[in-house]
Amino acid sequence: MDNQIVHVYDRAPLGVGMDAVPHTGDDAGSDHRPSRGTTRFLGSDDGPWVYYSERPAGAVIPPHSHRSGRTEFLIEGEIAFTFAEPPEDGGKRELVYGAGTMTYVKPGVVYGYTVLRDAKILISFDAPPGINYV
Repeated sequence: MDNQIVHVYDRAPLGVGMDAVPHTGDDAGSDHRPSRGTTRFLGSDDGPWVYYSERPAGAVIPPHSHRSGRTEFLIEGEIAFTFAEPPEDGGKRELVYGAGTMTYVKPGVVYGYTVLRDAKILISFDAPPGINYV
């Protein structure tokens, strides 16, 4: 099969056009709390499904799952990652990883994380991701 360029986009620098990620839970919509960060969609409705996210230290991403597989590359920062159930491969349920780490989470797997040091993250999904908070 020949290599093909599926989509090419002229994009502003990554920090431009970021959408704030609000808190969830009791403090939802509160103006006195910082957001959990910002996220920018870099793809299109028919793919690729790629996001760039900046999260401040202390941000907590609650347990959730996606309907498609997710690959994440931590550009900078440090994250404490938690699976709701032990991984199928017998790996640790909780782990801390830093800049340069790439992770893959299968569709439907419930996970969440806490940002330990300000993080910049590139996230790619196999298909439209959908999200299900638990």
